[in-house]
Amino acid sequence: ARVAADNPNSWLKKRFTGDEITTATPDNRMIAWPYTKLMVANPTVNMGGALILTSLAKARAAGVPEHKLIYPLGGASAEEPRDYLTRDQFVESHAQTAVLKAVMDLVGGDGKKFDAIELYSCFPCVPKMARRTLGLGADVQPTVTGGLTFFGAPLNTYMTHSACAMV
Repeated sequence: ARVAADNPNSWLKKRFTGDEITTATPDNRMIAWPYTKLMVANPTVNMGGALILTSLAKARAAGVPEHKLIYPLGGASAEEPRDYLTRDQFVESHAQTAVLKAVMDLVGGDGKKFDAIELYSCFPCVPKMARRTLGLGADVQPTVTGGLTFFGAPLNTYMTHSACAMV
C-alpha cells in the first residue's frame, strides 16, 4: 500500500495501515479466511499496459537509442499439476521454487543481487514464500508497483505493469 500510494499509476493511492488491511470491516469484507478484500487482487479495474519485445536489429532500425535498450538476461518457467489434489503437499510450490532458483542462478545464486523485483500473487502468501526462497528479509522492497489490490492491474496483466515500471 505504501508503494502504491506513491505510484501515480496505481488504482488505490491510500496509505493503508497493516490493521486497516487485515481487519474485516463493512468496506473491507472477508473474502475467504484469512483474506480480507484489501489482501487480495482487484479484478475490477480499468487499466492496461504493454511491452514491445523485439530483436536488437529491429530496435536499432526503429531508431531506439542505445541508452533506452533493455537486454533481458534470461527467464524460467514451470507449472504445478493442474489437478491440485495430485500435488504432494501444500506448504510450498515446487514450480515457484524451481523458477526462483533458476533465475537466482542467472545472478550467481543470490536473490539479493536483483536491482528491482516484483513478487506478486493474488494472495499474499505466495510473495511471502518467494521472499523466503530468495533469502530476502523484510528490509527488501518486494514490489515496484504496489502489489495486490493497491496497484490494481486487472487479472493477468499485473506482471506487464511491473515490467513496464522496471523498464
